[in-house]
Amino acid sequence: MTIISHDFPNTDSDTTTSTTTPTTTPTSDRTGDLGATTMHAITQDRYGSADVLELRTVDRPAIAPSQVLIEVYAAGVDRGVEHLMTGEPYAVRLGFGLTKPKQSVPGLDVAGRVVAVGDDVTRFDVGDRVFGIAIGAYAEYAAAEEVKLSTIPDGV
Repeated sequence: MTIISHDFPNTDSDTTTSTTTPTTTPTSDRTGDLGATTMHAITQDRYGSADVLELRTVDRPAIAPSQVLIEVYAAGVDRGVEHLMTGEPYAVRLGFGLTKPKQSVPGLDVAGRVVAVGDDVTRFDVGDRVFGIAIGAYAEYAAAEEVKLSTIPDGV
């Protein structure tokens, strides 16, 4: 598996990567400083080789009551991502879109920091470092179900 990442805050590294410019303010106590309502993401609007992937500015995902919003620090790349990108074998398309991907931002494996939590979330708070499965991990932010995440242990 290949990992696409940038530095975690509070580690041995002195730098972090941030490309958003704040334009709005938080709306609740369980929402961190989210800044802009848009983000950069790798997107795809058709099946094919890596040539179909494009870096675009898209809306930041909204979260459901059972979800958290993660600032993505690392996203995994594996054979499954390649199958979803190419739409092959064709059976993949039955669940992910017959003629084009249902989800325009690819990626599932994620690690990052929680920046907002839904009203029903009890296991995580803003600022927690997490890893797991999120929809659209190849972006600056990704939404994930609380049950699909775990806390990153201290020292990792």
